[in-house]
Order: sequence, then C-alpha cells, then structure tokens
Amino acid sequence: MLLLEVLISALIVGLIVVGTFTGIDVAQSTSISERDHNEAILLASESQEALRSDPASTFDSPTGIYEHVYTTKLAGEPYTVTQKASFLDSDGEVGACSATNTTRQETNSLRLTSTVTWPQQVAGKRAPVIASSVTTPPTASALEIDVGNYPTPTEGVSGVPTTVKYFADEGPTESSLTGTTASPGCVVFSAIPATSATVEVGEKAGYVDPSGASKWPTKEITIAPNYTTHYPVTLNEGGAITAELRYKSSSQRTHPRNSGSTSNELTEAVTGDTFVVYNELMESAPNFELGSAKTGTFASGVYTPVFGTTASETWATSITTPIETSGTKYPHGNLFPFPTPGAWRVYAGACTANDPHTLNSAITDPTAYVTGGKTQPVTVPVTYMKLNVYTGSKTTPGGFQETTAYPVTITNTACTSVTPNNETAINEPKETQDQTINSTSWPEYGGHLEHPFLPFGPGQLCLAYNSGSKHYTYTTTYKLTAEGEYVRNIYLSEAGAKYEETLTGPGGSETYKVVIASAGTGTATCT
Repeated sequence: MLLLEVLISALIVGLIVVGTFTGIDVAQSTSISERDHNEAILLASESQEALRSDPASTFDSPTGIYEHVYTTKLAGEPYTVTQKASFLDSDGEVGACSATNTTRQETNSLRLTSTVTWPQQVAGKRAPVIASSVTTPPTASALEIDVGNYPTPTEGVSGVPTTVKYFADEGPTESSLTGTTASPGCVVFSAIPATSATVEVGEKAGYVDPSGASKWPTKEITIAPNYTTHYPVTLNEGGAITAELRYKSSSQRTHPRNSGSTSNELTEAVTGDTFVVYNELMESAPNFELGSAKTGTFASGVYTPVFGTTASETWATSITTPIETSGTKYPHGNLFPFPTPGAWRVYAGACTANDPHTLNSAITDPTAYVTGGKTQPVTVPVTYMKLNVYTGSKTTPGGFQETTAYPVTITNTACTSVTPNNETAINEPKETQDQTINSTSWPEYGGHLEHPFLPFGPGQLCLAYNSGSKHYTYTTTYKLTAEGEYVRNIYLSEAGAKYEETLTGPGGSETYKVVIASAGTGTATCT
C-alpha cells in the first residue's frame, strides 16, 4: 500500500515537472514568433519608406508592373521582402484605360505593397506581413493618349500604335515608351520622369484625321508631375462621297439639231471632271478636298486629282472622292465622318470659289454626311456653256463649223495655285477638249463643246484656230452664276484684235468680249 502511494506521488510530481517545462517552452516559442512577426512589420515599414522616396524612373518596367525581391537577416533569421508598385487605374507603366475624358486630369498615384515572409511563418502556414500605401513619386508624370474620342467620349479607336519619347530627368539620353490603344481607344504611359514628351501616333489602315490625313501629326506636349495629362487624338474610319452631276435636276440634256429641227433630237449626258467637298470642321485650311473623274494617283498618302482632257475616261456623269483601291491608307476614302452638324458641302469645280451659294444666294449647296467605310451619293448641279463656232464673221455668221474639230481650253481661273487638304497643289486647272463635229454620233450638231457642262464661277475659254495660213486664238472670259445656258459665239472669219457682243443669259443681259491674237506663221495654241 505504501509502495503504491509512493508511485502515485512520483507520477504526480513528474506530470507537474513536464507541465512546467512545456509551459516554459510554449512561452518561449510564442515570444520568438511574436519577435519574428514584429521584425517583419519593421522590415515592411522600412520597405514602404524606401519605395516612397524613390524617383519615378525606379518604377520603369517592361512588364508594366514594378516588382523587386530581396532577402535580409535580423537576429540570424532570414526574411524575404517582396516590393510591388503599380499605378492606380492601370495595369502598369504602359496600359489600357477605361475613360476618354479630354478635360480632366487624374492624380498620378502609385499603390506600393511590401510583403515579408520568413521560414517559420511559411512552415506554420501563417499569413505573411503585408504593408500597403498610396503615394505619388516626386518626378512621375503620366500621359494618356485618347484616340477617337470624337464624336463622343465613349467611342474610341483601338489598335492604334503610339510612341512617347522623353529625356529622363532632363538627362542627355532620350527614352521611349510604346503602346497600342485598347478597346476604349486609349493607352496610358505612367512613370515618365520628365515634364515634356513627344507623342507619335502611328497609322491605322483606313482611318483618317479631320483633315483627311492618315497619320496624326507628331507633337511635343507639356506633362505635369503627379498628374495624368490627357492628349486627345481625333481619328475615324474614312469614307467617300460620289457626286452625281445634274443639269436642271436631270442627268441628261436634250436639244434640237443645228438646223433647228426637233425631229430626232439629240441627247447628251451631263458630265464633269472634278468636284469639291468642303467642311468647316476640318482642322486645317483650305478645308476642302477634290474628287476627279479619272482616278488620280497616291504618293506618300497625297492624292493628285486629274483634270479633264480629250480622253473620254476623264469625264463622267458621277465622280467619287479619292479611294485608294491598291493601298491601305484610304481603302474606303479619305473623308472624315463628321457628326451632326458636320455635313459636307458638295459642288462641281476645283476650289471653294466654285461654290454656287456664294455666287448666288438663291442656290442651296447640296450636302452629304459621310459614314466611315462607306460612300455617300449626292446630286450636284452644273451650268451649261453653249459655244457656237461659226464659219463667218460677226455681221455674217454663216453656218456652224461642223466638219472640223478645234481644240478648246477652259481654265478655272478662280482656282489658280490652291492646295486642297491632303492633295497636291492646283496650278491653274485647265480642261482641254474638242468641239463636237458632224459625225454618226452627233449628226448636225458640230461647232459646239464636246463637254459643255461646267462648274459655277469665273473662267476663261480659248479656241485655237489653225487653217492654212491662218493661225489665231479666240479668248473670252465668263462668270457662271446660275443653272442655265450661257452662250459664247466665235466667228472664225473675224481677224481683228477683238469684238464684243451683248446677249441675254440666265442672269440677264450680258456683254462679253472675245480677244483675237495672231500667231503669225506659227501654230496657234491656248496657253
């Protein structure tokens, strides 16, 4: 009995001893864990302070998010510190955007995160120590390129390559960042250690700016530290306009033969060689572009319109603004699709001086809205020049000169040396054509213009006459201000210096003069 009591007492004493030491060990483990945790908190705080004092260039990263990992020891314990920095509202240094507001500026803020881990924490599957804060780097500027935020701030153009170049911290070496606009039409360049940058916006096939150019002009802009500066770029898919020429609302004109007979009257189609599209919303003067009946040429994105010649393909009943069928710049046209009230005014001719409404307020200019990627038709009025070439003199006209075709040059004098947008300069546009002659196609209607339908506005008509020893030019001016028939008479037997006639035209009584110049024994030509 006594032995049993001794054994039980010894067991109790053993349990007390084990419990005491176990408690001491647990207390020590808890103290070590708390110490490690406190050390981790200290390291995280130190990491945050270091990140907040770094310049913007520290956060340059090709992946868009800055990340740095390092290891340090405290009291013999290894700690791993992971530092991350990313700009708010973006995925990093170059990223997409979610808004295209062109007036606001956003704070260029960074979210800084420091994560600290150590072996006992990992083994025990406990949470790491994480410290996070928001700050603005001392020299960081951000730039958001907003492409296509016109006509509304929510309509953007994706897939536009952009490049931002700058001199970091005003140093001697130029740096650059590249990106491509996402679906909202914008791209963000963050952490730019500079206060100015050059923006280069690349081309996107089929897209144009308001002036009709396929590439937005490169520009140096000012950016501000700790702010996101918005740079709007206006691009949209280009379209085209087709002018359907009409004389007094008809696509053809019927008239009697030279004999005056109305039996089997002659019908001619209304044709032209060029027309103008004009829009005041275009961002650069002279705010107009041309379409030509014969397809012009493209060189480096610049279109060259073709004016009428004797070749039949340069005259047409309908004419379309430039479409680059064999290239990628303007596969659907180079006209910007302006929204309401940005209708294009359309009229025949080669420049804005041919605008019918400015010449005659009673005439309303045709207008058309352009839809990106499509061609919009519009009917366009023209006037009519009835040139009568007689074999005789003014006092004795004789009959029409029906057997011989003489070259006639018509010059649009108001459009000398002007340059349409995104096109080559016009140097005194001339139309060289023949009179019609007595042929199977035009019986009894010789002595008149082959292409008599002309744009509104001032001009000059010259006929070169070479027959035997006679070499003369007959030149007269005109100003077409109404949609009607204007008459000019040339008498091939007149050989003085000039003659005058007074006729009644669409605008009332009109006196015109014909100047006659002799080429002597040389060939007479209209220059």
